[in-house]
Amino acid sequence: MLTRTVLSAAFVSFALAACGGGHAEKPPEPVPNPPAAAPVLPLHFAECSIGEEGSPAAALTLHADGKIEVGGKVVGSITAEGKLLAADGTEAAAIDNEGNVRAIGKDDVLAKIDADGTLHAGDKTVRIEADGKVSGTNPAAKPLMVSSTCTAEPHAATMFVLVLATMPAATPPPPGPTSAPAPTPPK
Repeated sequence: MLTRTVLSAAFVSFALAACGGGHAEKPPEPVPNPPAAAPVLPLHFAECSIGEEGSPAAALTLHADGKIEVGGKVVGSITAEGKLLAADGTEAAAIDNEGNVRAIGKDDVLAKIDADGTLHAGDKTVRIEADGKVSGTNPAAKPLMVSSTCTAEPHAATMFVLVLATMPAATPPPPGPTSAPAPTPPK
């Protein structure tokens, strides 16, 4: 009997210790979730010129209505919903709310753009600085500048146009082997 009493007392002591000694304790504070990334969409536009530093002429202009102009000619437009439209109105590329830029019909992400306009492409990070200089581009090329009229704006729309303008155009694959008949040996 004594053994049963000792075991019961030991079990009760162990149970009380495991449960906090009979005292109600405050539950641990929940760990907050990290803040979600700011949404990229809708895109915001400002009259914005992009060109080489020191060049009097803009290579590209993004108008406040989303139209994209190169050399005085409208070549396309972007929408607040993140679609790049060619001059004929066909959709060519899109940016989603997380900032992923994709060509239409392709699953590959060409680049990622944060809500503040920071571009991530491969191991490169490109930004539009407060003075309008585009940092993080090819150091061997002339630096790019963005006009002062759009340096205070969120840069996601400007960077979306810039990344698409600087992406190499798709080139068709080289022709495969031809099925020309083998030459006949001379007689």
